[in-house]
Amino acid sequence: MKNSKYYIAIIIFLLLIIGLVFIVNRSNKDYYLVRGKKSYEKHCVNCHGQNGDGLQLLIPPLTDPAWFENDSVVCIIKNGMEGSILVNGKNFNTRMTGNPKIEYDEIADLVSYIRHTFLKKPQRMTPKQVNEQILKCR
Repeated sequence: MKNSKYYIAIIIFLLLIIGLVFIVNRSNKDYYLVRGKKSYEKHCVNCHGQNGDGLQLLIPPLTDPAWFENDSVVCIIKNGMEGSILVNGKNFNTRMTGNPKIEYDEIADLVSYIRHTFLKKPQRMTPKQVNEQILKCR
């Protein structure tokens, strides 16, 4: 009888541990989106707006899938850009300042957040993909 209470206590304890591990893993699963949102608020929101809508014909919106399905957006985040671009069928010609000090993991989280939030495409970018794209930047 004593042994069975001991085994039951061990089983309950193990189930609690398994449950906690599951909860922690589940909450960490989308943590990159939390970090991405913080990066967006730090680097992007002042120009592109809270909802990624941009500013009329001055600053392009971040809602054009063509820009965010293409990993070259990484180069724009890192190095900025000048010149005319076509976004959602509208022409924009405003200089965007790059952020040369931004880390690869922060870029990955930022692009993932924009894809997930504004494009409704949960297409995660990894720091490895950022690194590969940075090597292709001109």
